[in-house]
Amino acid sequence: MSRKFNLPIKVADTAEAAVRDRTVVVAASSSRKGEPVLRGEWLKRCRLLCAIGNTRPQYAEVDVDCFSQATLIVADGEHAFDEAGELRQAIQAGAAPVAKRATLAQLVSGRVKVPRQGLVAYKSVGNALQDLALAGRYYELLGKRSGVPAAADLASVRRPIRELRAEKPVSRRRDPGS
Repeated sequence: MSRKFNLPIKVADTAEAAVRDRTVVVAASSSRKGEPVLRGEWLKRCRLLCAIGNTRPQYAEVDVDCFSQATLIVADGEHAFDEAGELRQAIQAGAAPVAKRATLAQLVSGRVKVPRQGLVAYKSVGNALQDLALAGRYYELLGKRSGVPAAADLASVRRPIRELRAEKPVSRRRDPGS
């Protein structure tokens, strides 16, 4: 994998070994257990934690301690605070008071500032438009690297709506039974 992406990749035996003493940690698990995959005690030097995996209310990807340590807790939308299991647990435990919470929109617009020190914890529960925008941006960035496979039709994602409207619509046959 390191050779393919020209990045240093190191396999860790445990989640703790993978994240301890890291300044940036991304958790993207599909864990179906109530037991968190990451623990706050492992993140003492962490500056940014992104939990983007499991989003169901009954599961927790990271433990409450991750949020109690955070100076700022950012979610992709207000709904995430009601939807994500670990955020619900953190709120219930008092580890995520309203004063520490913000949405991604508030952060991007500048209404909320990133603290100069401390852990920033980000939880995403998914937003199709956000996912599409990120995928398009990654596609653009990767497209500039040599040796990365590309598909010409993916570039049309970024075409303006007016161009798409000008195209001849595809005719569809109606089902005689409908």
